[in-house]
Amino acid sequence: MKGSYSVIRRILWIGGIFFFLAAQSLFASGIIKGKVFDKDTKDALPGANILVKGTSAGAASDVYGFYSIPNAPSGEQTIVVSYIGYVSHSVKVTIPENGTVEQDFYLSATAVQGQTVTITAQAQGQLQAINQQLASNKIVIRGLAPKYNPRTIGGVALASTGSSQIGIASQGGTAGNISND
Repeated sequence: MKGSYSVIRRILWIGGIFFFLAAQSLFASGIIKGKVFDKDTKDALPGANILVKGTSAGAASDVYGFYSIPNAPSGEQTIVVSYIGYVSHSVKVTIPENGTVEQDFYLSATAVQGQTVTITAQAQGQLQAINQQLASNKIVIRGLAPKYNPRTIGGVALASTGSSQIGIASQGGTAGNISND
């Protein structure tokens, strides 16, 4: 029994030292705050991303461009700011333990460039279809029911398929209101 108490004491002593050292690093932090602006217009940039490089500490600017990063690790840190449509900017700052650093950022606008899109076949196909319709000798008769329009294909006269009587017998006695045009 005496030996097991000795082992437990050592584990607790080593655990206590580890906790003490870990607690020191947890409390060694400061605050970074400031504002993000458009460099040319001096307007606030809401929703800009502000990160301490290499850590998970960061924030987004509010509707007035203000940001605050509590619990930022103390010491020399690189702060990176990004905003869509603007050139990202980074600055090295020294964050004092339990202190505050104020750092404003002025970002320059840039054009967002996408990939080149080339459209070729669709316009040419539509142009051919329109020219074919304009050059054809097709006759379109408007205002008459299809059953009154006879058709001839290759010199052979065909009956109209638009008769309201076609298919009546197969529809189970319906009264002539079927249109199969």
